[in-house]
Amino acid sequence: MFDHKITAPVIAFFILLLIGCISYAQFSGEKTPDQSSEDVENDTSNVSNESSSPPQAQDYTFWHGLWDSWNYPGDEFNMVKVPNPAHAEAVLDDGKNVFVSFSHRWKRNGEKLSRQQWRSIIAGWESTIARLDPDRTIIMIQDEPLGYSGFTLEEIKFLYNEFKSRHPNHKFGYSFTRNSVRQKIPHGLTVDVAILPMYLFEGETTKQEFDSYFDEHISIAREKMDADIFIIGQGFYSTGRFDWTQPPTEAAYWYAEAIQRNKVKGIVWWLYSINRDDTIGLEDMPEYFENVKRLQ
Repeated sequence: MFDHKITAPVIAFFILLLIGCISYAQFSGEKTPDQSSEDVENDTSNVSNESSSPPQAQDYTFWHGLWDSWNYPGDEFNMVKVPNPAHAEAVLDDGKNVFVSFSHRWKRNGEKLSRQQWRSIIAGWESTIARLDPDRTIIMIQDEPLGYSGFTLEEIKFLYNEFKSRHPNHKFGYSFTRNSVRQKIPHGLTVDVAILPMYLFEGETTKQEFDSYFDEHISIAREKMDADIFIIGQGFYSTGRFDWTQPPTEAAYWYAEAIQRNKVKGIVWWLYSINRDDTIGLEDMPEYFENVKRLQ
């Protein structure tokens, strides 16, 4: 039926063409029918290290600074935490955004003061707070009130309302532990700012585990509070009684990507954690600290 003088050369040509295509596919790294999925997955010669440089801002910027270092000598950061409004004024003169903390002013000898005494404390700072720029200052009323501080929901509402009634244009808030966000805060809590510690490195935490928990936690917080969310990044690890492990060097970029993805307002970091509960701070993790600085 076929003309063998014509078909034999044609068949030979196609055989050579097929062999050439298979050889090229193997050379270029494309998966061929006899190349297993495991072989392809293990071939990382052409894969770039995407975590070696900070993620692009994608038109989203966030506040960034050092949490407990109002006197940090460097100028890499645009936000610091100061111990009280008097110091805040001096820092604002330097053109910085400021966290102001009233923590530990509501107790005496470990006992909470009366609400009338709380009102007197707030009134005593009225003129100072009035001079702070409300667009550049965030005032934390109490650190982790529903955690180790032992405040009730009614008490944190009372303090917030007292401040807000006197300074309606300023931003007031609290920091909340992970347990407080998930188990203690009711839906509809009113605060201007919620500061959430995100210490997510305990053992071998993968990026997938980090992203999953970060996204879930921010989602839960937003369901319960209509507030601007800031986070505290893990800039430390423990050598003693805590389970916090040293974050990977590239984890600074994991935080930046998660912040952009979740539209978090900003991040602050612990710096001087030496001899504090057997923890090691950013200053003793130079490579990690350098990546933290690059998030500007």
